[in-house]
Amino acid sequence: VGTDTYQGTQIGSVTSSQIVLSVNVGTSTRSLPVQVTIPGGKASNSVNLTVNAPPVAPAITTVSPNPMTGSNTGQTLTINGSGFQSGLRLLIGSTTILASQLASLTATQLRVNIVTGLAAHTYTVQVVNAAGGTSNSVNFQVNAPLAPVIASLTPNPMTGSAAAQTLT
Repeated sequence: VGTDTYQGTQIGSVTSSQIVLSVNVGTSTRSLPVQVTIPGGKASNSVNLTVNAPPVAPAITTVSPNPMTGSNTGQTLTINGSGFQSGLRLLIGSTTILASQLASLTATQLRVNIVTGLAAHTYTVQVVNAAGGTSNSVNFQVNAPLAPVIASLTPNPMTGSAAAQTLT
């Protein structure tokens, strides 16, 4: 295989039509010639073994906004990083979002519209590329919206009346 020669105990098994052995081909994309030579020096034809580099794992660097205020309407969540590929899946907590459901997708950023609800919650965010590779997990915080606060009433006191009055 390539320029390496395997023999003896390096070969797992041999039959008249098959040889099984363990090889280390590295991680770079390339083509390696494979040829069998039998005792006496007779060699087979050479066949190329194609080695594909392993898929690059995506990586998340930031999630924005983080924290996000909870809402019952859609909000845009932006995930920045690297290695995002077409066909990926976005995992937010136990929800899977397909690439076709994203608002936008580039190799370094994806945007998704999400409805978080009103309760405070922490979700993990992760990207899984279709060709393989899973990103790191990043925590995404949803804060419950603040309760309304009354700062003042005007007029206060108000004079009682049977007619409608304006209260600010």
